[in-house]
Amino acid sequence: MIRVLALAAMALLLAAPTADAQGRRPRSISEEVDRCPEPSNMGLMLCAAEAFDREDVRLNRVYRAALGRLKPAQQATLRAEQRRWIKERDTSCADWYDEAQNGRQGPIHGQVCAAELTRDRADELERMARPRRPR
Repeated sequence: MIRVLALAAMALLLAAPTADAQGRRPRSISEEVDRCPEPSNMGLMLCAAEAFDREDVRLNRVYRAALGRLKPAQQATLRAEQRRWIKERDTSCADWYDEAQNGRQGPIHGQVCAAELTRDRADELERMARPRRPR
């Protein structure tokens, strides 16, 4: 029980991206994880997992917004494209998770890979969901 509470507390501490001494946010998930306050493998994995979870929530939010701006036929196209993208993301990052090939930090790199690709896709969908300005 104490261990569960300790992990939950650590997850809360690591939940938000940390700013550097100048107050700048990290430019990449990798940079964010490098700034993780707990530099152990467990701490880095928690930071990477939190970054992925945050970007995944954001992706789902902007995906729904993008769907809402489309006609039914376009929605079907975006759904199919999104399913393909998820498979490609998972395939692209899968090799990182192999500890035998990449060592004990392989799973951390796998999480970072998935988080960065998810962030990039959310950025793309966010641009798609923005209302267009009349010319």
